[in-house]
Amino acid sequence: MSLKETITQLIEEEINGSEYFIVQTQSNANESSVKVYIDGDAGVDIGYCARLSRRVSAQLDEMETEQERFRFEISSPGADNPLLLSRQYSKHLGRDLEVELNNGEKHLGKLTQLDKNTLDLEIIEDPKKKLIRTEQISFDDIRQSVVQISFKSKKT
Repeated sequence: MSLKETITQLIEEEINGSEYFIVQTQSNANESSVKVYIDGDAGVDIGYCARLSRRVSAQLDEMETEQERFRFEISSPGADNPLLLSRQYSKHLGRDLEVELNNGEKHLGKLTQLDKNTLDLEIIEDPKKKLIRTEQISFDDIRQSVVQISFKSKKT
């Protein structure tokens, strides 16, 4: 088993049954550097990543690996990283997404609803006339989705 596979398996065992899940695992060609992105249904904080990293590191120290020197990192995907798994969408309900489809079309709208296979985006057609349409998009048709971060303050 490769180092990347070993680290992924150890993390999966640690987070099994929790609200956390692996989004993506990356490594360089010789696996001297492995980076694992995890997320949670309500997000993930840096403290959890650090505790998980220490537990996995202790397990790796006890194992004999073929790789003499390597480093690995456990991190959450950044706020500007694309959403890669359908499970990541639920915590972004009510937020604006830019969704690029496999056919090259792009849609910008508010994520209003999810089910197992699709998401609904509320798209403003004409802000002056307050025309809004809802676009239902299949996850299979999505090339990439990125949460649009807003720094506007909410009026109270």
